[in-house]
Amino acid sequence: MLEAACFLIIILLTFVTGNVLRKQYKKNTSISCLSMAIAMTKSTLIGILMTTWIHDLVLSTILSIIISILLIIILTYSLPVRIVTEALSSAFMGGMMGAMLGVMINQYMMICILFFMVLYLLSTVVAIVLWNKEEYPTFSKAIPKRILVFLALSVIMLGVSVLVDYENNSEPKQVDMKMHHHSH
Repeated sequence: MLEAACFLIIILLTFVTGNVLRKQYKKNTSISCLSMAIAMTKSTLIGILMTTWIHDLVLSTILSIIISILLIIILTYSLPVRIVTEALSSAFMGGMMGAMLGVMINQYMMICILFFMVLYLLSTVVAIVLWNKEEYPTFSKAIPKRILVFLALSVIMLGVSVLVDYENNSEPKQVDMKMHHHSH
């Protein structure tokens, strides 16, 4: 469930962030590489998530790159070509790195997913703050209300999905142990 929650958050935040970036680019053209930071963290997370569903390195890499590129196109729609190119290049590299990392993880997958999810959320918020810094001098005012609401809902969704996954993963071990004791 955690993987699905993360993927839903990624998709929704792509649309919300894209709208903010398109509005602010007209006002602040000095910071163009911020979409690259968002793209890299997003595609790395997507690569990790793909390996939880597809355990083959080649297929999960290909799928994570395709999904990352599609989401970056949505994020950077109608922004200048330089920003789109930087973000697409980052999506390509992040998708590959995430898939390789996901395949290499033997334990602590949930911690890895949560870490990269938080990193993605933070990079998105920092990018938005930096894009808005000329218009809004204070950190708290530079984050649009809809982003704050989305972040709060995302944290709640992540917390619930972690609890559900933790409950689901702890129950079968107890059942297996009981069955193991009965077989001897």
